[in-house]
Amino acid sequence: MPLIMGKQQRQDRTRRLLRHFVLGLVLLLAALLLLYTAFSRWTMIPTPGDDGKTLSARVRVEGRQEGLRLSIGKSWLGWREGVRFLWLEGDAREIGHAHGVLLRRLVGSNDHHLHSQLAAHAPRGVRRWLWLDLHQLRLRNLAQMVVPRRLVEVASLTREAPRAADLTFSTFQRALFYHAAFDLIHADGIPPSQSVVLAAWGEQASGPGVLAARSFVAQYGAPFDQNKVVMVVKENKSIAFVAVGWPGLVGVLTGINAKRLFVALSGARSDLGIAPGSPALLLARRVLEEASTIEEAVKVIKGAKRMGAFSLLVAEGKAEKAAVIEATPQRVVLRKAKSRYLVVSDHLLHPKHKGDASNDWVRRYTVSGIHHARAKQLLGRFAGRIDPAALALILRNRTGLRDAPLGLGHRAALDSLDSIQGVVADVGNLVLWVNTGPGVLGRFVALDLKPLFGEATTPPLPEAIPADPLLQSLEYERYRLARSQMRFAEDLQRRGELRLAADHAQRAVDAAPGLPVARRILADVFWELGDRAQAQHQYRRFLALKPALRGEVERVEQRLQP
Repeated sequence: MPLIMGKQQRQDRTRRLLRHFVLGLVLLLAALLLLYTAFSRWTMIPTPGDDGKTLSARVRVEGRQEGLRLSIGKSWLGWREGVRFLWLEGDAREIGHAHGVLLRRLVGSNDHHLHSQLAAHAPRGVRRWLWLDLHQLRLRNLAQMVVPRRLVEVASLTREAPRAADLTFSTFQRALFYHAAFDLIHADGIPPSQSVVLAAWGEQASGPGVLAARSFVAQYGAPFDQNKVVMVVKENKSIAFVAVGWPGLVGVLTGINAKRLFVALSGARSDLGIAPGSPALLLARRVLEEASTIEEAVKVIKGAKRMGAFSLLVAEGKAEKAAVIEATPQRVVLRKAKSRYLVVSDHLLHPKHKGDASNDWVRRYTVSGIHHARAKQLLGRFAGRIDPAALALILRNRTGLRDAPLGLGHRAALDSLDSIQGVVADVGNLVLWVNTGPGVLGRFVALDLKPLFGEATTPPLPEAIPADPLLQSLEYERYRLARSQMRFAEDLQRRGELRLAADHAQRAVDAAPGLPVARRILADVFWELGDRAQAQHQYRRFLALKPALRGEVERVEQRLQP
């Protein structure tokens, strides 16, 4: 009997301990849930209230001499020679509302696509959850750093956007986060975008005025190449401006205002990382809305809290001069030209940034240093005869330093065939040439902006810059085939279907044997398959093609070590 009772007591004690453990676990989970709920509420950015008069959602379809228009209030959407053209007029609330209504389908499509692209670069599983929470924490004060009328505009725009099924935050908060993504991807490298910005004037140019050009590469996918939009923004009590951007973007990457002030934004990285401040895209817009000169632009940037590091090329059409504002969260400096031309890529060049290890890393480990040197070489070659066509030719250049041959799509080339924006500007004459895609290969359509700003057009009318002949070549078709096969191979690799991935990576190499990234993908697949001999053979072929990214080279060299 005592033996039986002892066994019963042990069983009862075990059950009590188990009950206490389960109860403790439930209480812990409940506490964690409460803490996470509190964290989510603390980091949530509330949408500003919509307390104005009811705005019409009725869109009118109008036939005009220049084609069809979709109109709402004073705003309208039209098409000119294959370029989507959006006129926005009124206060911030009216502008945001018209933007959302007229481009609703594309705003929703871009939102979904951008979310999926960013998610693809985020960690998996629990690490991804923590990664998202970290960024939510970093950006919790973002709304306080943005001028109130921009918050009103974003809120008005997102009220008209379709709600995404996979929405992590409110549509408004997600739109704000997207505007901060430009700063974040440069600070964190997930992955960085690439810019080449050029300006020339005086004895360097073929005529009077400042000429500028820019190309922009970002891993956002084909929709951002195809869905470009030229926006004319006439907000009450602000300087009117034209910007080349995308549906849903209220910030500015490239633009020119009615005072003939041109801006082109490039990302950068500094040791200071990210700080509480305004995103660079929104600061570039403030410059266009408030500044008429380079000095006034510097004042705008200095007077604002800045989130990350960036370069802003600013050109005055009236005074025929240009400079680069280089900014970090703690410092703003003005880099002036020494020989009446300027080149901007993705690293800071002013001597005051010397010693910044993060900035130096960008120069050495990305294509920024190579692109800067190559652009300077080409501007020097065209010195004294730089015109819009010459600038487009430089943006389309596909050879390396000192004309070294490169495979089509090579990242060391100024045109790696994956640009999502190409623009040329005659700042003094208020003319923009906007590329219709793909990349910068397509036709640059000429847009005379003077009538948009209430000025008379002066003949001769600007002519379009023809498409690059490469666009119709067999070589380009082979490159397109290689790109599609690479994407599919990488998708198969992520899913663990390595044999199939090797087959499609080999097809990419066969289609474009001079493309380093195709060789590297094939080698990586063989490495995962355990076929070290084949992997190392392909890695050696990869290195022979002189890849541009130093980090990739170092990783491959480590795998080739005995």
